[in-house]
Amino acid sequence: MNVLEGDLADLYRVPSTGSRSRDALVKLPRDPRDSDLIEREAVALRQLPKDGDGRYLPYVPRLYESFEHRDPATGERRTANAIGALDGFHSLAEVRAAHPGGLDPRDAAWMWRRLLVGLGFAHRAVVLHGAVLPDHVLIHPGKHGVVLVDWCYSVPGCYARVDSSGRVPAMVNRYADWYPPEVSGRRQASAATDLYMATRCMTYLMGDQAPKPLQLFAKGCLLSAQNRRPNDAWRLLGELDEVLERLYGPRRFRPFTMPAPR
Repeated sequence: MNVLEGDLADLYRVPSTGSRSRDALVKLPRDPRDSDLIEREAVALRQLPKDGDGRYLPYVPRLYESFEHRDPATGERRTANAIGALDGFHSLAEVRAAHPGGLDPRDAAWMWRRLLVGLGFAHRAVVLHGAVLPDHVLIHPGKHGVVLVDWCYSVPGCYARVDSSGRVPAMVNRYADWYPPEVSGRRQASAATDLYMATRCMTYLMGDQAPKPLQLFAKGCLLSAQNRRPNDAWRLLGELDEVLERLYGPRRFRPFTMPAPR
């Protein structure tokens, strides 16, 4: 059984069955005290298809089930999620590592656009992702697909019944300096929080390759004051399209490949 290591959980690949056409990843927290974050992911992944536009479901993983796992050796109980496996995808961290001098902005453009679509879908379903980081944004080179994974740090709107704080529940320590001030300050998050982190992902991806108009566009999304930042992903997408058209003309498909692993 293949095992992948996530931020707070290990993921075990489970082959497809007669009732499930795709392989699944069973996500099991290493520390039982993180079960609440696994439960939070399950809440978000149930709310998104229920309250969101079904056309955009490919932008998020599919939750097959959430269940309690009891360790036979220790008796410890942990919440586990079974999520649809994603094959052929690469994280933005992998993309950046493959382009150490920075990614061509024309390639970053479709990733940025689709990331905003995914966030726009989630926000209209009243779910904040809470951790839009390079390891949590996956792209499919050939299909130009984008999937947002790891919803353990999300703020689903239905959580207001049990947690009205609206705060992102935890941070990924190795990315501590990627978060906007409202997260590190334990204040209420908003759509502007996700858009801040999404912008950080894209400026990181392009590095010094970003032209001045995109730098200025990004600067407006990275203001410290939450109420001065864009807070509507769909509107921001329209503004990004205007910048891209001025830079590169009408949109056209641009093939993208990842180098073969050595």
